[in-house]
Amino acid sequence: MGKHTAAWKAHEKRTAAALGGQRLGATGAANPDVLTTWLAVECKHRAKRPDWMTAALSKIRAQAGQDRLGIVVLHQAGARDSVVMLSLQDFRDWFGEVKGMTQPDTVGELTEAERQCAAESWDDPANIFEIVSPSWLLDSDHDEG
Repeated sequence: MGKHTAAWKAHEKRTAAALGGQRLGATGAANPDVLTTWLAVECKHRAKRPDWMTAALSKIRAQAGQDRLGIVVLHQAGARDSVVMLSLQDFRDWFGEVKGMTQPDTVGELTEAERQCAAESWDDPANIFEIVSPSWLLDSDHDEG
């Protein structure tokens, strides 16, 4: 298994475990990466998030304090809807442990290669739980706001 493959698989497994869900994996069908009793999750792993994205999340988390949930609302010009971004840890702190799904084998132990890849990216305290990731989010020309 290549390093790139191990990294996204590790991310999906860790996300499923963190949310109490089931990793569906690459089935060849159009399905979410992770399912819980109330969430359908699309996981995205990148070597590095755009600096503006990390800065926006860090800023609002600090401003929110402990009594409010800090979120970033991303909007594309001309779009009817927006995307909400928040840290996975904040999501878990506010919404609690997801109950009702058993942990299948696909969420089980990580291989050593997956563990190494996860250690490189998952332990980032500004880790972002991404539900959707339109390409415009990664375009540094749209650094407004």
